[in-house]
Amino acid sequence: MVRDGEIQRKNKTDGTITFIRFDTYSLDSATFSPAVSAGYRPKDQPTGYLLAPDVNDGDYQSRPERYAQELHRRFSDPLYPLAMVMVALFFTANARSNRQEAGAALILAGLTAFGARAIGFVITGNIGGSSIMTVLAYGFPFATIVLYGGLLFSGYRIDGLARMVLDIGNRATAFAARFRPSPKVSP
Repeated sequence: MVRDGEIQRKNKTDGTITFIRFDTYSLDSATFSPAVSAGYRPKDQPTGYLLAPDVNDGDYQSRPERYAQELHRRFSDPLYPLAMVMVALFFTANARSNRQEAGAALILAGLTAFGARAIGFVITGNIGGSSIMTVLAYGFPFATIVLYGGLLFSGYRIDGLARMVLDIGNRATAFAARFRPSPKVSP
């Protein structure tokens, strides 16, 4: 219900505009909605539906790989927090003072976790019916958990982290310097 307003209507045949002033005006919102429902995308569906989708669903018929992709994403995503915990614990488990590379360990842990998750996004984004990517969707985070958990519990220690991070930074700077324009020298 709209109160105290004005509507402008334009006649499509001759282009004249009519002003209608009203005290109260009732609108039927159904006239503004589309006649056909947009439907649900796979990420909007409950997990139970993804496990056994309706074979008569038009969206499922046109893109069944999206439903499988979403299902595998939902089941593999919870593995990544565990992988990130193992990465963080491995790089920060050894007691260090500020002079003993604690900052470098945190930087390396963050970069490793970021890289692992980025690879995970690429894998789950490319499942789409590929059995290799489906195996990798679960295998990669599990391998990360096993690798860093094994290194952590074996007592393996990375020495020289600050030197390693500094070396990576120097290499990145040298690589970026190749793409900078050389300064022009005026005579």
